[in-house]
Amino acid sequence: MCEYSSALCGEAVNSEDMDAHTKENCDHRALGVCQRGCGSVLLHKDSVQGHHCCLDAMRARNGVLQLKSSGLEREAKEERSAGQEREAKEERSAGQEREAKEERSAGQEREAKEERSSGQEREAKEERSAGQEREAKEERSAGQEREAKEERLELGAREQFLLAQVSSLQSEARVARLTYQSTLRQCMLHISNITKQLITGHCKCRVRSQPCGLLGRSDHAVLSWVKPSG
Repeated sequence: MCEYSSALCGEAVNSEDMDAHTKENCDHRALGVCQRGCGSVLLHKDSVQGHHCCLDAMRARNGVLQLKSSGLEREAKEERSAGQEREAKEERSAGQEREAKEERSAGQEREAKEERSSGQEREAKEERSAGQEREAKEERSAGQEREAKEERLELGAREQFLLAQVSSLQSEARVARLTYQSTLRQCMLHISNITKQLITGHCKCRVRSQPCGLLGRSDHAVLSWVKPSG
C-alpha cells in the first residue's frame, strides 16, 4: 500500500515501484506549505486542480483539532474517571485495610484484655485458694497445738494426781509402819513384862523346893524366848 494511504490514497503499489509512486505519481504526495497564511500542507492534487482554499483548510484543520481536542478531552475524562475509580478503589482498599488493621488491633487488644482479666481472675482465685488453704492449715495446726497443749495439761494434771496419790499412799504406809512398829514394841514390852512376872513368880516357887542355881531345862527355854531383842 502507498505510504500516503492515510491521506486517502488507496492504490496498491509493488514495493519496487513504491519510491517512484510516492515521488511522482501519487496525487496525495506533499508539494510544500501554503504561503497565503494558512500554513497547510499542499497536496499534488490540490495544486493541479487548484482546489486549495485556506478557509476550508483552516476549517478542516479546526475540525481535526476539535476532533483531537474531543479525543484528548475524552481520554482525559476517561483518565480522570479511571483515576477517580482507581483512587476510589485504592481508598476503599486502604479503608478496608485500615478497618481490618483496626479490627485486628481491637481484637488483639480485646484478647490481651481478656487474657489479662482471665490471668488476674486466675491469680486472685489461686491467691484466695492459697489463703484459704493456708488459713485452714494454720487453723488445723493451731487446733492440733491446742489439743496437744490440752493433752499435755491433762497428762500433767493426771501425773500430779497420781504423784499425789503415791505420796499419800507412801505417807499412809509410813504412818502405818510407824504405828505397827510402835504397837509391836509396846506388845514386846508388855510380853517381856508378863514373862518377867511369870519367871519371877516361878523362881520364887522353885526356890522353896530346890537351890536357885539349879534351874530346869524348861526354865532356860522360857528365859531364852523372852529375852528382849536389841
